[in-house]
Amino acid sequence: MITKEEKLALIKKISAENDISAYLIGQNTSISASSAHKILNGGQENPRTKTLNIILEFLEQEIAGPENDYAWCTKHLNNRPSKFTPIALGSNFDDLKIDEKLNILDKKLNYMNDMMQAILISQKK
Repeated sequence: MITKEEKLALIKKISAENDISAYLIGQNTSISASSAHKILNGGQENPRTKTLNIILEFLEQEIAGPENDYAWCTKHLNNRPSKFTPIALGSNFDDLKIDEKLNILDKKLNYMNDMMQAILISQKK
Protein backbone atom coordinates (compact mmCIF):
# COMPACT_ATOMS: atom_id res chain seq x y z
CA MET A 1 0.00 0.00 0.00
CA ILE A 2 1.22 3.46 -0.86
CA THR A 3 2.14 5.67 2.09
CA LYS A 4 0.79 9.13 2.76
CA GLU A 5 4.18 10.65 1.92
CA GLU A 6 4.28 8.81 -1.40
CA LYS A 7 0.76 10.01 -2.22
CA LEU A 8 1.75 13.58 -1.43
CA ALA A 9 4.85 13.34 -3.63
CA LEU A 10 2.81 11.77 -6.43
CA ILE A 11 0.20 14.55 -6.27
CA LYS A 12 2.89 17.23 -6.48
CA LYS A 13 4.65 15.47 -9.36
CA ILE A 14 1.50 14.77 -11.42
CA SER A 15 0.13 18.27 -10.86
CA ALA A 16 3.38 19.88 -11.97
CA GLU A 17 3.84 17.63 -15.01
CA ASN A 18 0.29 18.18 -16.22
CA ASP A 19 -0.05 21.85 -15.29
CA ILE A 20 -2.94 21.20 -12.91
CA SER A 21 -3.44 24.07 -10.48
CA ALA A 22 -4.79 24.21 -6.97
CA TYR A 23 -7.60 26.35 -8.36
CA LEU A 24 -8.61 23.59 -10.79
CA ILE A 25 -8.54 21.03 -7.98
CA GLY A 26 -10.64 23.34 -5.81
CA GLN A 27 -13.19 23.89 -8.57
CA ASN A 28 -13.65 20.19 -9.30
CA THR A 29 -13.42 18.51 -5.90
CA SER A 30 -14.68 18.96 -2.37
CA ILE A 31 -11.20 20.24 -1.42
CA SER A 32 -10.88 24.02 -1.25
CA ALA A 33 -8.44 25.75 -3.57
CA SER A 34 -6.66 27.07 -0.49
CA SER A 35 -6.14 23.58 0.95
CA ALA A 36 -5.05 22.26 -2.44
CA HIS A 37 -2.57 25.13 -2.74
CA LYS A 38 -1.09 24.31 0.68
CA ILE A 39 -0.76 20.64 -0.28
CA LEU A 40 0.89 21.40 -3.63
CA ASN A 41 3.31 23.91 -2.13
CA GLY A 42 4.23 21.92 0.98
CA GLY A 43 2.46 24.27 3.40
CA GLN A 44 0.32 21.42 4.69
CA GLU A 45 2.74 18.99 6.33
CA ASN A 46 0.25 16.33 7.38
CA PRO A 47 -2.86 16.34 5.17
CA ARG A 48 -5.59 13.77 5.78
CA THR A 49 -5.42 10.58 3.75
CA LYS A 50 -8.98 11.15 2.59
CA THR A 51 -7.99 14.56 1.20
CA LEU A 52 -5.06 13.05 -0.69
CA ASN A 53 -7.29 10.28 -2.08
CA ILE A 54 -9.83 12.84 -3.34
CA ILE A 55 -7.08 14.78 -5.10
CA LEU A 56 -5.55 11.61 -6.59
CA GLU A 57 -8.95 10.52 -7.90
CA PHE A 58 -9.43 13.93 -9.50
CA LEU A 59 -5.96 13.82 -11.09
CA GLU A 60 -6.67 10.37 -12.49
CA GLN A 61 -9.99 11.57 -13.91
CA GLU A 62 -8.44 14.75 -15.32
CA ILE A 63 -5.54 12.97 -17.03
CA ALA A 64 -7.06 9.63 -18.04
CA GLY A 65 -10.59 10.84 -18.68
CA PRO A 66 -13.77 9.16 -17.64
CA GLU A 67 -13.98 5.40 -17.97
CA ASN A 68 -16.83 5.65 -20.44
CA ASP A 69 -14.55 7.57 -22.85
CA TYR A 70 -12.00 4.77 -22.64
CA ALA A 71 -14.64 2.07 -23.06
CA TRP A 72 -16.17 3.90 -26.02
CA CYS A 73 -12.79 4.35 -27.67
CA THR A 74 -11.81 0.72 -27.11
CA LYS A 75 -15.10 -0.49 -28.52
CA HIS A 76 -14.84 1.61 -31.67
CA LEU A 77 -11.14 1.12 -32.34
CA ASN A 78 -11.04 -2.63 -31.67
CA ASN A 79 -14.35 -3.67 -33.20
CA ARG A 80 -14.35 -1.71 -36.42
CA PRO A 81 -14.59 -3.47 -39.75
CA SER A 82 -11.34 -3.66 -41.67
CA LYS A 83 -12.82 -1.78 -44.62
CA PHE A 84 -16.05 -0.25 -45.83
CA THR A 85 -18.72 -2.56 -47.06
CA PRO A 86 -19.16 -2.58 -50.83
CA ILE A 87 -21.57 0.00 -52.19
CA ALA A 88 -23.71 -2.47 -54.06
CA LEU A 89 -22.95 -5.78 -55.62
CA GLY A 90 -22.83 -5.66 -59.38
CA SER A 91 -24.13 -2.12 -59.72
CA ASN A 92 -22.73 1.29 -60.34
CA PHE A 93 -23.26 3.97 -57.67
CA ASP A 94 -24.55 6.35 -60.34
CA ASP A 95 -27.26 3.84 -61.28
CA LEU A 96 -28.71 3.62 -57.76
CA LYS A 97 -31.85 5.45 -56.68
CA ILE A 98 -31.30 8.66 -54.73
CA ASP A 99 -32.60 7.09 -51.49
CA GLU A 100 -30.10 4.24 -51.77
CA LYS A 101 -27.27 6.68 -52.47
CA LEU A 102 -28.20 8.80 -49.45
CA ASN A 103 -28.43 5.75 -47.18
CA ILE A 104 -25.00 4.54 -48.26
CA LEU A 105 -23.46 7.98 -47.81
CA ASP A 106 -25.13 8.40 -44.41
CA LYS A 107 -23.75 5.06 -43.17
CA LYS A 108 -20.25 5.90 -44.36
CA LEU A 109 -20.33 9.38 -42.83
CA ASN A 110 -21.53 7.99 -39.49
CA TYR A 111 -18.78 5.39 -39.56
CA MET A 112 -16.16 8.04 -40.35
CA ASN A 113 -17.50 10.28 -37.59
CA ASP A 114 -17.25 7.43 -35.05
CA MET A 115 -13.68 6.68 -36.09
CA MET A 116 -12.63 10.33 -35.88
CA GLN A 117 -14.10 10.60 -32.39
CA ALA A 118 -12.34 7.41 -31.33
CA ILE A 119 -9.03 8.70 -32.66
CA LEU A 120 -9.43 12.05 -30.91
CA ILE A 121 -10.29 10.37 -27.64
CA SER A 122 -7.34 7.99 -27.91
CA GLN A 123 -4.92 10.85 -28.55
CA LYS A 124 -6.27 12.76 -25.55
CA LYS A 125 -5.01 9.97 -23.33
